Parts: sequence; C-alpha cells; structure tokens
Amino acid sequence: MRFTFTLLVSTLSVLGALLVSSAEAHPATGIVIDHAGRIYFSDLETVWRIDNRGALSVFRSAVNGRHVHELTLDKEDNLYGAD
Repeated sequence: MRFTFTLLVSTLSVLGALLVSSAEAHPATGIVIDHAGRIYFSDLETVWRIDNRGALSVFRSAVNGRHVHELTLDKEDNLYGAD
C-alpha cells in the first residue's frame, strides 16, 4: 500500500506540473482512483479529475464555500465526498 500511494502522489505531482500548476490535492483522504484509472482529488472546495489520458478537468466546482474533505468510491465507481 505504501508503494502504491507513493507512486500515486508522484504521478499526480508530475501530471499536475505538466497540465495545470494551480490545482492542489487535499491530503491522502481526498484522492481516489476508479476502476477505469481516472484519478479524483479535492482541494477542499473543487473536485478535480485526471482521466486516463492525463487530462485534468473540474469534476465538481466549488459550491458556496462548502468543503469536500474525504472522497470515496463505491463498487460501481459512484464518487462520494464528505461535505
């Protein structure tokens, strides 16, 4: 598990540097990967997605100062975030 998390953080760092320099991830509880290999992460307000081609996009925009801390996926890849 430790190797996988380190690899994920390294991958996010490289992709973030190449694609968008203004997106930052919340600590580890705010990062998940679905079965298709898409990465979702939160910067506390916006939920971002990196698709399996490396394209960064906004999955859910910030909503009136509401914070999304922890992200989780169910077995059907439905994304949930503690608000």
